[in-house]
Amino acid sequence: MRRMIVSLVFVILGTLGVFAQNGTVTQTFYMDYDTKRIDTCSLSMTFVKGIPAEVSISFNHEDNKNYMLAFIYGNPNMYHKYKTVEQRINDFRSLLETSRDKYQEWTKIAKDNKVVDYRKELGNFDKVPILTLNTYVDGVRYYQNCEPPYITDAIITFSVLKNGKSYLYFGWNNAHFERVKGYNEGFLSARPIKEEILKQSVWFQFSSVHDIQSLIDALDINKAKQKLLKKAESNKDLDSLFK
Repeated sequence: MRRMIVSLVFVILGTLGVFAQNGTVTQTFYMDYDTKRIDTCSLSMTFVKGIPAEVSISFNHEDNKNYMLAFIYGNPNMYHKYKTVEQRINDFRSLLETSRDKYQEWTKIAKDNKVVDYRKELGNFDKVPILTLNTYVDGVRYYQNCEPPYITDAIITFSVLKNGKSYLYFGWNNAHFERVKGYNEGFLSARPIKEEILKQSVWFQFSSVHDIQSLIDALDINKAKQKLLKKAESNKDLDSLFK
């Protein structure tokens, strides 16, 4: 009987541990535009049994009804070289870290040599990072209308403005989106009425190492997992008040 009770306790503790590893952690990162408007962006990482299942990134805010959404999610398949969500997150972080270091190096070179009004690509990274895009326009959500459903050819560009301020852009051009706004009723079936829009440019834009690092930190799986566990412990303490 005693052995059964001990086993039951371990099962309950194991179950609670699993619950503590399920949930979503939301953090902020920052992008500073040349229009002097700061975009406070958000990144949510969802865990299932302690493993990252999805990342959702909100950025390019014009206001709270007009912005972009990017996702890293889905089971491994041929389009993203059979990599897991966790592997793709780490690929994205690695690319950001490499770009951060190059931005820091080139910014110093530009400042030391008084370089202004200059642009140079760091490279064109096909399918890195692999992100699925949505966009909100006047509060209405539009989806990508392509297959495979990933943006490709991430062009990373270093730029120095005439005032000497330097930027790093992760850009994608001419992204197409659509939504179903209704249906035409046919004789045998209803056909969707689609509305299509084009975003000429979508980008992550940074003007400091600090801002690039803020996105790198938000993508840190271990730190996000620790925050999730702390949140679960805090909720447990609150639950003890309500018996």
